[in-house]
Amino acid sequence: MSEIVRLRVESQNDRIVQVCENKGITMGELAELLGWYKGTLSRIVNLWVVATDDQKMQIAAILLEPIDYLFPETLDTAISEGVFPHCAVKIDELQIIAMTEARWHC
Repeated sequence: MSEIVRLRVESQNDRIVQVCENKGITMGELAELLGWYKGTLSRIVNLWVVATDDQKMQIAAILLEPIDYLFPETLDTAISEGVFPHCAVKIDELQIIAMTEARWHC
């Protein structure tokens, strides 16, 4: 049976997102504090690019968090290897039916 739905997984650096939420800072505000375009920050947070060392230091300084906490080496490696933009799964009609039925049994 052929797939009829393609699900994309939203990927983001949850540590940056959580720290911002805890401090009451939006991504737009963080970009402004950094003096960056929102798109630059978005590409970093959404794991499309590896942040430069300078970018990491700037983000860590504003968020008052260690660089290694916000940007672990394993995350940089996965981003470099292109893992996250390709996170998608295709599901067929039987899987859609099973998901729908499971929804009513939760």
